Amino acid sequence: MLDFERILGSYRGDYPPPLNTAQVAEMLGTSAEVVRNRVHAGEIPAYRWGKNFRFFRDEVIDWLRRQAVT
Repeated sequence: MLDFERILGSYRGDYPPPLNTAQVAEMLGTSAEVVRNRVHAGEIPAYRWGKNFRFFRDEVIDWLRRQAVT
């Protein structure tokens, strides 16, 4: 029998934990509803996790940097 916790534990350190909608809303200083609307509009990069969205922090930061007004 494989020790799945040991195997998964070795991979967890390689990847940052995904953020949920509330965490991204807090990060952006807005509401979860605004984040969901922007995800549905294809503006914020997100991934479906069941009925929920998950986000990678670096992708959200990259998206935010591209929104800069020059």
